Amino acid sequence: MPETTEKVISVAFTVDEKYIPYATTALVSLFMNNGNELFNVYIIYNTISESSKSKIISSCKNFDHQIIFIKIDDSFLANAPITHHISLAAYYRLSLVNLLPVELDKILYFDADIFIRKSIRKLWDANISDYALAATIAAGMDDYPKELLLKESSLYFNSGIMLINLNYWRKIDVYNTGIALIKDQPERIKWWDQDILNIIFENKWLPVSLEWNAQPYIFDEIDSAPESIKSKYKKHNYLQAKTHPTIVHYAGGTKPWTGGSNLPFAAEYFNYFNKTSWKPGLLNKTVIFFKKCFSKITHAK
Repeated sequence: MPETTEKVISVAFTVDEKYIPYATTALVSLFMNNGNELFNVYIIYNTISESSKSKIISSCKNFDHQIIFIKIDDSFLANAPITHHISLAAYYRLSLVNLLPVELDKILYFDADIFIRKSIRKLWDANISDYALAATIAAGMDDYPKELLLKESSLYFNSGIMLINLNYWRKIDVYNTGIALIKDQPERIKWWDQDILNIIFENKWLPVSLEWNAQPYIFDEIDSAPESIKSKYKKHNYLQAKTHPTIVHYAGGTKPWTGGSNLPFAAEYFNYFNKTSWKPGLLNKTVIFFKKCFSKITHAK
């Protein structure tokens, strides 16, 4: 990757109340594994309790970084399609350029269902001056571009982790373009704002190594994939991503906190979760212990 350097790394999350504990876990992992960096973190939200805000601040009190809360009016998303485990917060990314300081040229966007294991400096320093963003392919969605009416040869990116060129987004007017797509072609949108961004930025983004966004597909399904698929994914460094990822992304409906304790790197994930203000108290630990015991007794019968 060509490199540039900037001292302060700007990071954004778009969340609702439900995902605040997990965004906080991502933050703690980011800070702990990037001790030489200085971060400005922007948390975009519509409704978060004051208690949750206090817990975020408390969880990060040992780190010398700025956390800025930005409230959004999401009424403009009244007609946006919502399915599966996604809320309207997924679409808040469309408003980033309207909400963030105008002097920001770029920002790292993170979904809440991730955690960071290493330095992110190399990703931050990627030269995206000629691109809308840098991202990884959406693992396991190789045939999806044609379903989205994109060119069959086009790659489709996962929007859960992006290095965004804010100047490019301002120039293209992502907000109004995205809202027009929601209004005029809602039937075309299956994977929420990810589809919208892939439509707008077809072939205008920089593919980066899957180590920056290790998704479930590369941990399980790819092992049974044809050699042609594995060969393609080797170009995106999936072997490194599978064994030594920098960022693990629990994309999809199963999360470590929803019964996915056997997911790859889940034990490591909980190490960070337990350093937040949402870590289980003694009562919760006791309940979990007896649930496990009951489960073992039930399965033994």
